Amino acid sequence: MSRKKKILLFRKALVQEGGAERLMFEIAKWFTKSGCEVRMVVVKSNSTKNLFKGAYADIPVTSFYEGDYPDHLLQKIWISLVSILKLRKEIKTFRPDITLGQNPADAELLYLSSLGTNIPYAVFLYASFFNFPEDGLKYMAPFNRVFTKVRNSISGHQTFIPLENPVRGLFARLVLQCHAWMNYFVVRRAIYTFSMTRQMAWENEQFYGRSVIDLKSGINPSLFNYKPKKDMRAKYGFPSDAKMFVDVSRLIPGKRIDLCIRTIAELTKKRDDIYFVVGGKGPEKENLEALIKELHIESHVVLGGFVAEEDLLDLYASATAVFHPAWIDFDLTVMEGLSLSKKVICSTDYDLSGDLGELKDKLLFKASPDPVSMAKVIETALDTKSISANEAKQALSKYTWENYSNNLLSHLIQF
Repeated sequence: MSRKKKILLFRKALVQEGGAERLMFEIAKWFTKSGCEVRMVVVKSNSTKNLFKGAYADIPVTSFYEGDYPDHLLQKIWISLVSILKLRKEIKTFRPDITLGQNPADAELLYLSSLGTNIPYAVFLYASFFNFPEDGLKYMAPFNRVFTKVRNSISGHQTFIPLENPVRGLFARLVLQCHAWMNYFVVRRAIYTFSMTRQMAWENEQFYGRSVIDLKSGINPSLFNYKPKKDMRAKYGFPSDAKMFVDVSRLIPGKRIDLCIRTIAELTKKRDDIYFVVGGKGPEKENLEALIKELHIESHVVLGGFVAEEDLLDLYASATAVFHPAWIDFDLTVMEGLSLSKKVICSTDYDLSGDLGELKDKLLFKASPDPVSMAKVIETALDTKSISANEAKQALSKYTWENYSNNLLSHLIQF
């Protein structure tokens, strides 16, 4: 680079620890190490220096408001309007070469804030409307023209996405229609759009009628040789020789924890060494507790609740396999499990393009999302000889955060 490039990273909310939040911090870290001047700006945040146990405390974040993002529509509109003015001031002061939003909603604010500045913006499309069942935009023009085509592309879409728009009322539909056209216009106008998988890129290409660059990531090289510090089997009261399966997810229907539990029940019909730990919180907890009791597998399944960051790697590293059949084609949970050379059981929805295909039926095992199919694949995985950490490292090395950030930067520095 002939001069230090200036990049502004923006998202509306930075209030919790999640994949999108980690992504933002990682690219800020690696962009800075690559010699760029980076500014992170958010509308709402909660003690960003304490997120991820302070791993990114040295990355400065400009936040317009403290606290959670509001739920009330009028409050959201007011905060958005004020934030457009504040963000415009940040853009005009910092004068970045390019701005980068983490989703289409972020891009809408970036577009309005940068009008007349000639500063381009790019946007991440790491999800599509189909990852949010209650989002009514996918039912509106211009997106409804490909609704059926996209819905039929993945089994999870057909399971979780209703055929009819859940948004009711003439006024609500009118507001939604205006938002749909705004969303469509803003994303199509972005200089670049990025996704994590080819499936997700394809879905957004259908919706927006434009190309989407797919780049995978999520690998921390330090995990390749990680050794657990705690005996997590003992923590949950399992035998030392237990076949322990693990999933750490938000307890919502799309994560298919109920499918995991039914699969464990299927396996325990033939063997008594199968155990399952579910980490995470969410609205499905009571339903899952009831299902465990109904299937009489209380001694084999533990709903462990929130897993602290310092225990997360030990939990994965102590596991026989990561059991993650979520309705999604990419997830950092899977990448972290693979980094630790752990076998991962996922659904047929998961994307295995690129070098991840080398790990199919070695570390990555896919099955149709039903208990019998999942149980059969787990038995196959248990009988499959584990590959070496070096072999896993070779297949995964291109997906490190550093390589991912460099790939992103190779596009962004052109402006």
